[in-house]
Parts: sequence; C-alpha cells; structure tokens
Amino acid sequence: MKKLIRAIFIVLFFCLLCACDLNVNNGIASLHMTWTKRTASGSHYWASIASSSDGAKLAAVDSMGDIYTSADSGAMWPQRTVSEIYSWASIASSSDGVKLAAGDGSGEIYTSANSGATWTQRSETGSNDWASIASSSDGARLAAVDGMGYIYTSGN
Repeated sequence: MKKLIRAIFIVLFFCLLCACDLNVNNGIASLHMTWTKRTASGSHYWASIASSSDGAKLAAVDSMGDIYTSADSGAMWPQRTVSEIYSWASIASSSDGVKLAAGDGSGEIYTSANSGATWTQRSETGSNDWASIASSSDGARLAAVDGMGYIYTSGN
C-alpha cells in the first residue's frame, strides 16, 4: 500500500511540474515566462514602467517627455498629454491601475486619478531631481527618492 501511495504522489508531483511549466536548472527552480514584444508602443528611450496588480493596465514614461498607458496588457499604447514636456524618470501605479504618479529629473511630480487621461502637477513636492517613485496599493500614498540621496513620503 505504501508503494502505491508513493507512486501516486510521484505521478501527481510530476503532473504539477508539467502544469506549471517549472524549469529546473542547476538545482534552481523557476517558473517559465513567455515575453511578447509590444511594437504598438513604438521605440522610445523608456525610463520606467508600472503595472496594475493584474497586469492589464500599464503605464510607461520615456526620458524624452512622453507618457503612454495601456488598458489591454500592452497591446495598444495611447500617448497621454501633460502640459509641459519633462524628462520623466519614473512612474508608479495603484494596484487597480487607476491612480498614477510620475516624477521627472527637473523636480516635477504629476498624478492622475483616471488611468492617465488627465494629469495634475503637485507643486508641494518642491524642486527635486526625482529618480524613482512608488505608490501604495490604493494610490493614496507616494514615496519618492531624489538624486541627492533623500527619500520623501506623501502625507496622505
């Protein structure tokens, strides 16, 4: 009976490995990912990309002043307009992809509450050389680092 249970366990284990497409290389296991080149976005000097928790909503910034969003996992990428042209360094997203925040190298942080359709300048951030920005899952709190070595967090 023990041999039968052991054999069933081994068969189930290997079925699980095949179902998950688990790769084992030099004793290290990793799940296999398939990457798709998304040409609808064009070729840019991309600086940062952010994703909703399910990967359906994406937002990307380039260092030439453009912001692009996608609501279909990257198939289409409409360009979003911000009043000025900035050298974007980073973008962050809430878990639902509705609230976005973007920071640039000349001291500006902009936020969007509608998946990037419109943007609001956040003048209370001061004039910092923003290097990276992060968002809480609900988009209510932000954290950013500047090029001078400091970390900043939003109060609300």
